[in-house]
Amino acid sequence: MNLTGRIDRFVTVGSLAARVYLGYKVITLREKRFGLTHPKAERKRSRHHQRSAENFYHVAVSRQGLLIKLGQIIGSRPDLIPDEYIHVLSRLQDAVPPRSFQTIRAAIETELERPLDDIFDDFEEQPIASASLAQVHRARLKDGRIVAVKVQYPGIEDIVDNDLRNVRILLKILAKFERNLDFTPIIEELMHNAPLELDFINEGHNAEMIARNFEGRAGIVVPKIYWEYTTRRVLTMEFMEGIKITDVDALRAEGIDTHDVAQLVTDVYCEQLYLHGMFHADPHPGNLLIQPGPTLVMLDFGLCRQYDDKFRLAYARMVNAMLRWDIPEMIEAYKALGINVKNQDDPTRLYRAQPRLHGDLPPRHRLRRRRPRLRRQRPHGEGRPRQPNHRDPARNAFNHARCRPPQRPRQAPRLPRRRRQDASAVHSSSPRRRQVTLSVARTANP
Repeated sequence: MNLTGRIDRFVTVGSLAARVYLGYKVITLREKRFGLTHPKAERKRSRHHQRSAENFYHVAVSRQGLLIKLGQIIGSRPDLIPDEYIHVLSRLQDAVPPRSFQTIRAAIETELERPLDDIFDDFEEQPIASASLAQVHRARLKDGRIVAVKVQYPGIEDIVDNDLRNVRILLKILAKFERNLDFTPIIEELMHNAPLELDFINEGHNAEMIARNFEGRAGIVVPKIYWEYTTRRVLTMEFMEGIKITDVDALRAEGIDTHDVAQLVTDVYCEQLYLHGMFHADPHPGNLLIQPGPTLVMLDFGLCRQYDDKFRLAYARMVNAMLRWDIPEMIEAYKALGINVKNQDDPTRLYRAQPRLHGDLPPRHRLRRRRPRLRRQRPHGEGRPRQPNHRDPARNAFNHARCRPPQRPRQAPRLPRRRRQDASAVHSSSPRRRQVTLSVARTANP
């Protein structure tokens, strides 16, 4: 990618980020400072959600690269992201505009160093799925095996490298305005994971390792990798059919119980996290298919995470302590994972810091809501003074003063008429009035 293309891409992405960020800031400022009511602010935020999601979708489709990957991540998190973004960006999960067949054919022949007709007996020109970095075609080998061929887009490495630079610059700029947020882990994670997803050799090895971990386990299927037709940019694997995991109507039409599907996915990922120490880290709906049984088909192993037994056992220990609500054990697990814990010497404080996960907490740590005590407002002077608090003399004096009966203000002694007139002039509240009154009094009485 030349310099002009890099600048154009940065300006496009930067202007999109600025419009989204400033739009939310303006709504929040109007709500806090200029009297915008909360219902109107929520309606404006909803419209801004929809408008920002549409703009992001169009920019991602036109520019592709990591923007599509980011859109897929956003569109698969309804627990964190507003519904307007989910409805729009979920289209990026498996419906990205594909590249032309001539481009894909040239890429396959370059990587495998053979004509396409010498490898495949049949190759469908229309892709069955297109994603952020590659697209997948259905084909049949010369021996009759049905395969799925994943082909990386030509030139995508330069686009990803440029996107990583742009994201790093934009996050650094955003950190200047949002000083309470630390974006360093996000930048480091992107810089580490993006090159791994571009290496299909690494993805093939990840798939085989996940398959070995689940060997002999019913309810999970991983496609087989055909290494003789696989390179760094072309991945040939066993073709798998299934229903998209979010297509609830199709699942029910096939007689598949959605509750069993949810339980199966939960069990599979718990096994990966707590037993295997390696898990499929890109579980968006386009990568999870369901077959009757139910059976889970896992696809796209470009992004997998593996950790050692020490971290795995400490993580399992932490989750077990959370489920049993064992605060001291939870603190020890946090420290074993390298997480800094405040007030670790006083475990009871963690009950007030942590959200209430269970309704049956121990009695001595049960969270209680303090209700304000309503008292009848007594007239000034009624009631008895409160008991003295020897630790706070100032509060004792205040309580004594507010409970003391009112006293009649002292009256000044009556003076002769002339002296009373002079005294009223002297004690006048306004300086200007005092000067005028004194001058008049001196003129009348030289």
